[in-house]
Amino acid sequence: LRIGGATGNVIPDGSRVTINGNATFDLAGLTETIGSLTNNGTVDVGGGSLTFGGSINSSGAGVIVGTGSVIKVGTGTWTPTGASTFTGSMTLREGVVNVGSLNNI
Repeated sequence: LRIGGATGNVIPDGSRVTINGNATFDLAGLTETIGSLTNNGTVDVGGGSLTFGGSINSSGAGVIVGTGSVIKVGTGTWTPTGASTFTGSMTLREGVVNVGSLNNI
């Protein structure tokens, strides 16, 4: 899934997004806000920004790549377990990020 449009923000903000297996959620360097993220594939932030959260707990063994920003909002807990190569910024505004290793984010 590649985000289109001039600025992104094409998925409704409260949406639950699940990335399975060999699938890639490609932000194409744009900005997107979603409700929750279950990632068992690849999230390619590029130089863009992904904001997600809400009250839903989510997890996943997938990876995050890119140099942009990932912002966790909402009261839920996010538990990433994949070995990511993400080198951008991670901001926790609300809730919990439960990691076993710094490579998970």
